[in-house]
Amino acid sequence: MGTTLDGKALTVTKWGEGVAVQSSQWDAWVTSAYSRKVKVYGIIRTYIIDSVEQDVTWPNSLANYFETVAANGNTVLLYSDQPVRPVNNVPVYVLDVAYTLENLGGQNIRKFTLTLQEVSYSAGGGGAVSGICCGSATILAGSTSVIVPHLLGSTPSAIVVSPQNDLRGFSFWAPLASRSPTQFTIAVGSSFLADVAFDYVAVL
Repeated sequence: MGTTLDGKALTVTKWGEGVAVQSSQWDAWVTSAYSRKVKVYGIIRTYIIDSVEQDVTWPNSLANYFETVAANGNTVLLYSDQPVRPVNNVPVYVLDVAYTLENLGGQNIRKFTLTLQEVSYSAGGGGAVSGICCGSATILAGSTSVIVPHLLGSTPSAIVVSPQNDLRGFSFWAPLASRSPTQFTIAVGSSFLADVAFDYVAVL
């Protein structure tokens, strides 16, 4: 299957990652002496992925597609089954799309770089930051549910789900039985002819 973003296959030429440590520091007076306290909550990961496409018109370009995703502030799922760096459907934001065009012997090559950031913190010794995970998820047309991955590290105690558009009285919920330390499900009472997007907040 290779590497996909929002279900779209990427021809990856280079993969980079960075992590930013989320922490707080404060002054303290301990046993009659000054002390500098540090608490590390975890990390947030950024992916920088170089990809390429050939003989693809701009309306059909993945660079164009992910520009739209970034402009709308939507989350998408990053997946890779590459042995050197497997990623199992991690929700990410698209922070930046940069591309160059090359016409080498009429080959019409477009090289583009995607900068992605994980939606949730990878918990460290302090647990998930404030124990909250939020984002958006979409139930595709004809379906009645979507699985939502999270990085809280434990099963959420409460999940608040809100549709982005009026569902005209149709029910929606996050089934209790679907909640686990890694994911939960958003469900609707019946399928729709168009995609239905939801915002969610999950708390420990």
